[in-house]
Amino acid sequence: MSRESVDAIAALRVNAAYYAALADGDLAAMDAIWARDEPVLCIHPGGAPLQGRVAVMASFRSVFEGGGPPIEYSQDAVSLVRGIAFVNCLEHLADQSLAVSNVLVWEGGQWRMLQHVASLMSTGSAVPAPERGPLH
Repeated sequence: MSRESVDAIAALRVNAAYYAALADGDLAAMDAIWARDEPVLCIHPGGAPLQGRVAVMASFRSVFEGGGPPIEYSQDAVSLVRGIAFVNCLEHLADQSLAVSNVLVWEGGQWRMLQHVASLMSTGSAVPAPERGPLH
């Protein structure tokens, strides 16, 4: 298997771990996914940009207060460009679909989340979540 294939599979695994941590409301797992040495950014649907680890982790702490949201993801695809992995996918939350771009950076010998940007899709463009089991 080529190095690029190995890196792509590893990036998709981090993306899967992100959604598992999100669905489980697992703050420690979420914290482990995010970059430590690079300036991180998170834009939740309809929210303002959150810059820096402190703000990003505080937002997830708030999201997890009532437990993790009932979220699934599908159609994940990765592109690798000079030490950056761009993972695009769809999130499915209740009856809404969101277009997502997760950007990962190679840090400390592993892929870590650098940016998460989720945007609501227009009415009528919702994509049904695939029929599958738990995220992990």
